[in-house]
Amino acid sequence: MIARIAPALLVVALVGCTALGLYPRTLELPRESIERALAARMPYTQRYAGLVEIELTRPRVALAAESNRIATTFDVSLRTPFGRSTRGLWTLSGVPRYDAESQSVRLDGATVDALELDALPASLAAEVKRLAERIAREVLAERALYTLKPEDLRFAGGALEPVELRVVGDRLVVPLRPR
Repeated sequence: MIARIAPALLVVALVGCTALGLYPRTLELPRESIERALAARMPYTQRYAGLVEIELTRPRVALAAESNRIATTFDVSLRTPFGRSTRGLWTLSGVPRYDAESQSVRLDGATVDALELDALPASLAAEVKRLAERIAREVLAERALYTLKPEDLRFAGGALEPVELRVVGDRLVVPLRPR
């Protein structure tokens, strides 16, 4: 008799806790997981204004808890239709946010933290910097950094939603609440 009632009581307790929001449910995404997810979407290649082709490869992710920002450093290659090409490193950063429509983590407030290109003529440096700022907004705001799995957003039969993403140490902490 008790063997039949115990599972039912457990389900009732879990559903009750879910309804009342009494359980702490948090996802922790290690830096390495974010980096692997981003690397799976590489290379990123785009042509701008029909003049410059940019290719981003080998993303490296750094987490900054003190500013709640995620930085990504890419190997970058720029090519012009005139046969000129340059390579270097490009570091972008932004504040993590959850996009409900795509169930993904994206970055807001994108900034170019560093842009180091080999053999870039000074006459092109300002133009490349402006282009880099525009691309940073597109790459970080419009593309998923990490996509949550459907099972991450379910618990005891109920739907969950992320709130207030935070960088803590070497991980992104994603608290969840009932929807």
